[in-house]
Amino acid sequence: MELYTTIDSTFLYRWLRYADQRKLLQFDRLAAMLGNYLCDDAHCSYLSLETAAKFWRNLALAFPELIDFLAMSSEEDRGQFVHIVEVLYRNFFLTKQIGEDNLWSHIDWKDRAALMQWLAIASQEERQLFGSMIADGVRHNTADAAGERLARKAVVGFYNAH
Repeated sequence: MELYTTIDSTFLYRWLRYADQRKLLQFDRLAAMLGNYLCDDAHCSYLSLETAAKFWRNLALAFPELIDFLAMSSEEDRGQFVHIVEVLYRNFFLTKQIGEDNLWSHIDWKDRAALMQWLAIASQEERQLFGSMIADGVRHNTADAAGERLARKAVVGFYNAH
């Protein structure tokens, strides 16, 4: 019963000590449903060396609030999240397409979050201006193939640069 060790023991005790038989049976059903996902040899467990496990651990570490979001969001919101995560995993994390030719290493850590937020809401025209300016800066700072790939991606977009 992995769920007994997944949930904080004090929280679990205070919760289940007053549970009636119906609630205890529901808890056992939930524990059975989650057992294969929470066990130590699960493909995303903290012991797993699989790529997906590393991706999900990084995501959980960076955004612990996602547990709440995924548990409480609408099906539509959860579906949009799953789509975005699949794109990030498949096209960036899994393929390691962000390697030496990455933009984030040229942005000060203090401003990455603000810049990410702006990029998420900026118009296409604003993003194109940003991309062309960054490409120019990359060309003046690097003379290697990685720099040229980054400059191309900044101008034409990630998917069009390949």
